[in-house]
Amino acid sequence: MEWRESVGSYKLVKIRNIGANVSESGIKVYFTCKSLNSNLTFTDVLSINIKGIMKNLFQSECANEILQRIDRLTPQTQRQWGRMDVAQMLAHCAVTMEVATDQKYLPWAFIGKILGRFFRSSFIGEKPVPKNSPTNPAFLMTGQHDFLAEKERLKKLVRQFFEGGESKCTKHPHSFFGPLTAVEWATGMYKHLDHHLRQFGV
Repeated sequence: MEWRESVGSYKLVKIRNIGANVSESGIKVYFTCKSLNSNLTFTDVLSINIKGIMKNLFQSECANEILQRIDRLTPQTQRQWGRMDVAQMLAHCAVTMEVATDQKYLPWAFIGKILGRFFRSSFIGEKPVPKNSPTNPAFLMTGQHDFLAEKERLKKLVRQFFEGGESKCTKHPHSFFGPLTAVEWATGMYKHLDHHLRQFGV
């Protein structure tokens, strides 16, 4: 890329460290430019505001936020709506993370093939997940669950998803919403975890 300013003409010769400098508030891009009129080069940093980008579990700040909120749960934490107790909620969230990390497969339901596209925004859009939203029967949890075991299981799965990045995200369609990109999966899973952590006041 070349451009001209009042003091001369320049050519972009190097961009580095983009991926390592992504945060919730923006991207820092380090670049090196060379003058077309001399041997002069200079390096600078460009900050790009990305506040409009949705939170997702590929962002280190978001993954750490979720892990810290999970850690605030105790066996005595009470729900603010819904039917699950805290251990059942952790188990429910862990199963959904197993799907996202490609450790569990649920086929794309027939009803989802018809209606899923009309409701995709509830999974990847800006609005929070509505309270008492319907769920796949495979994700419904009943009976007693070991709180500490489910808590550690969910934290491990969140770390696996974050550390694995896009290459380790499932390539299967969502069981209701259908085909999703890796970033859409990461966005939807953040929203889902945020929804249930808010359900228990953390």
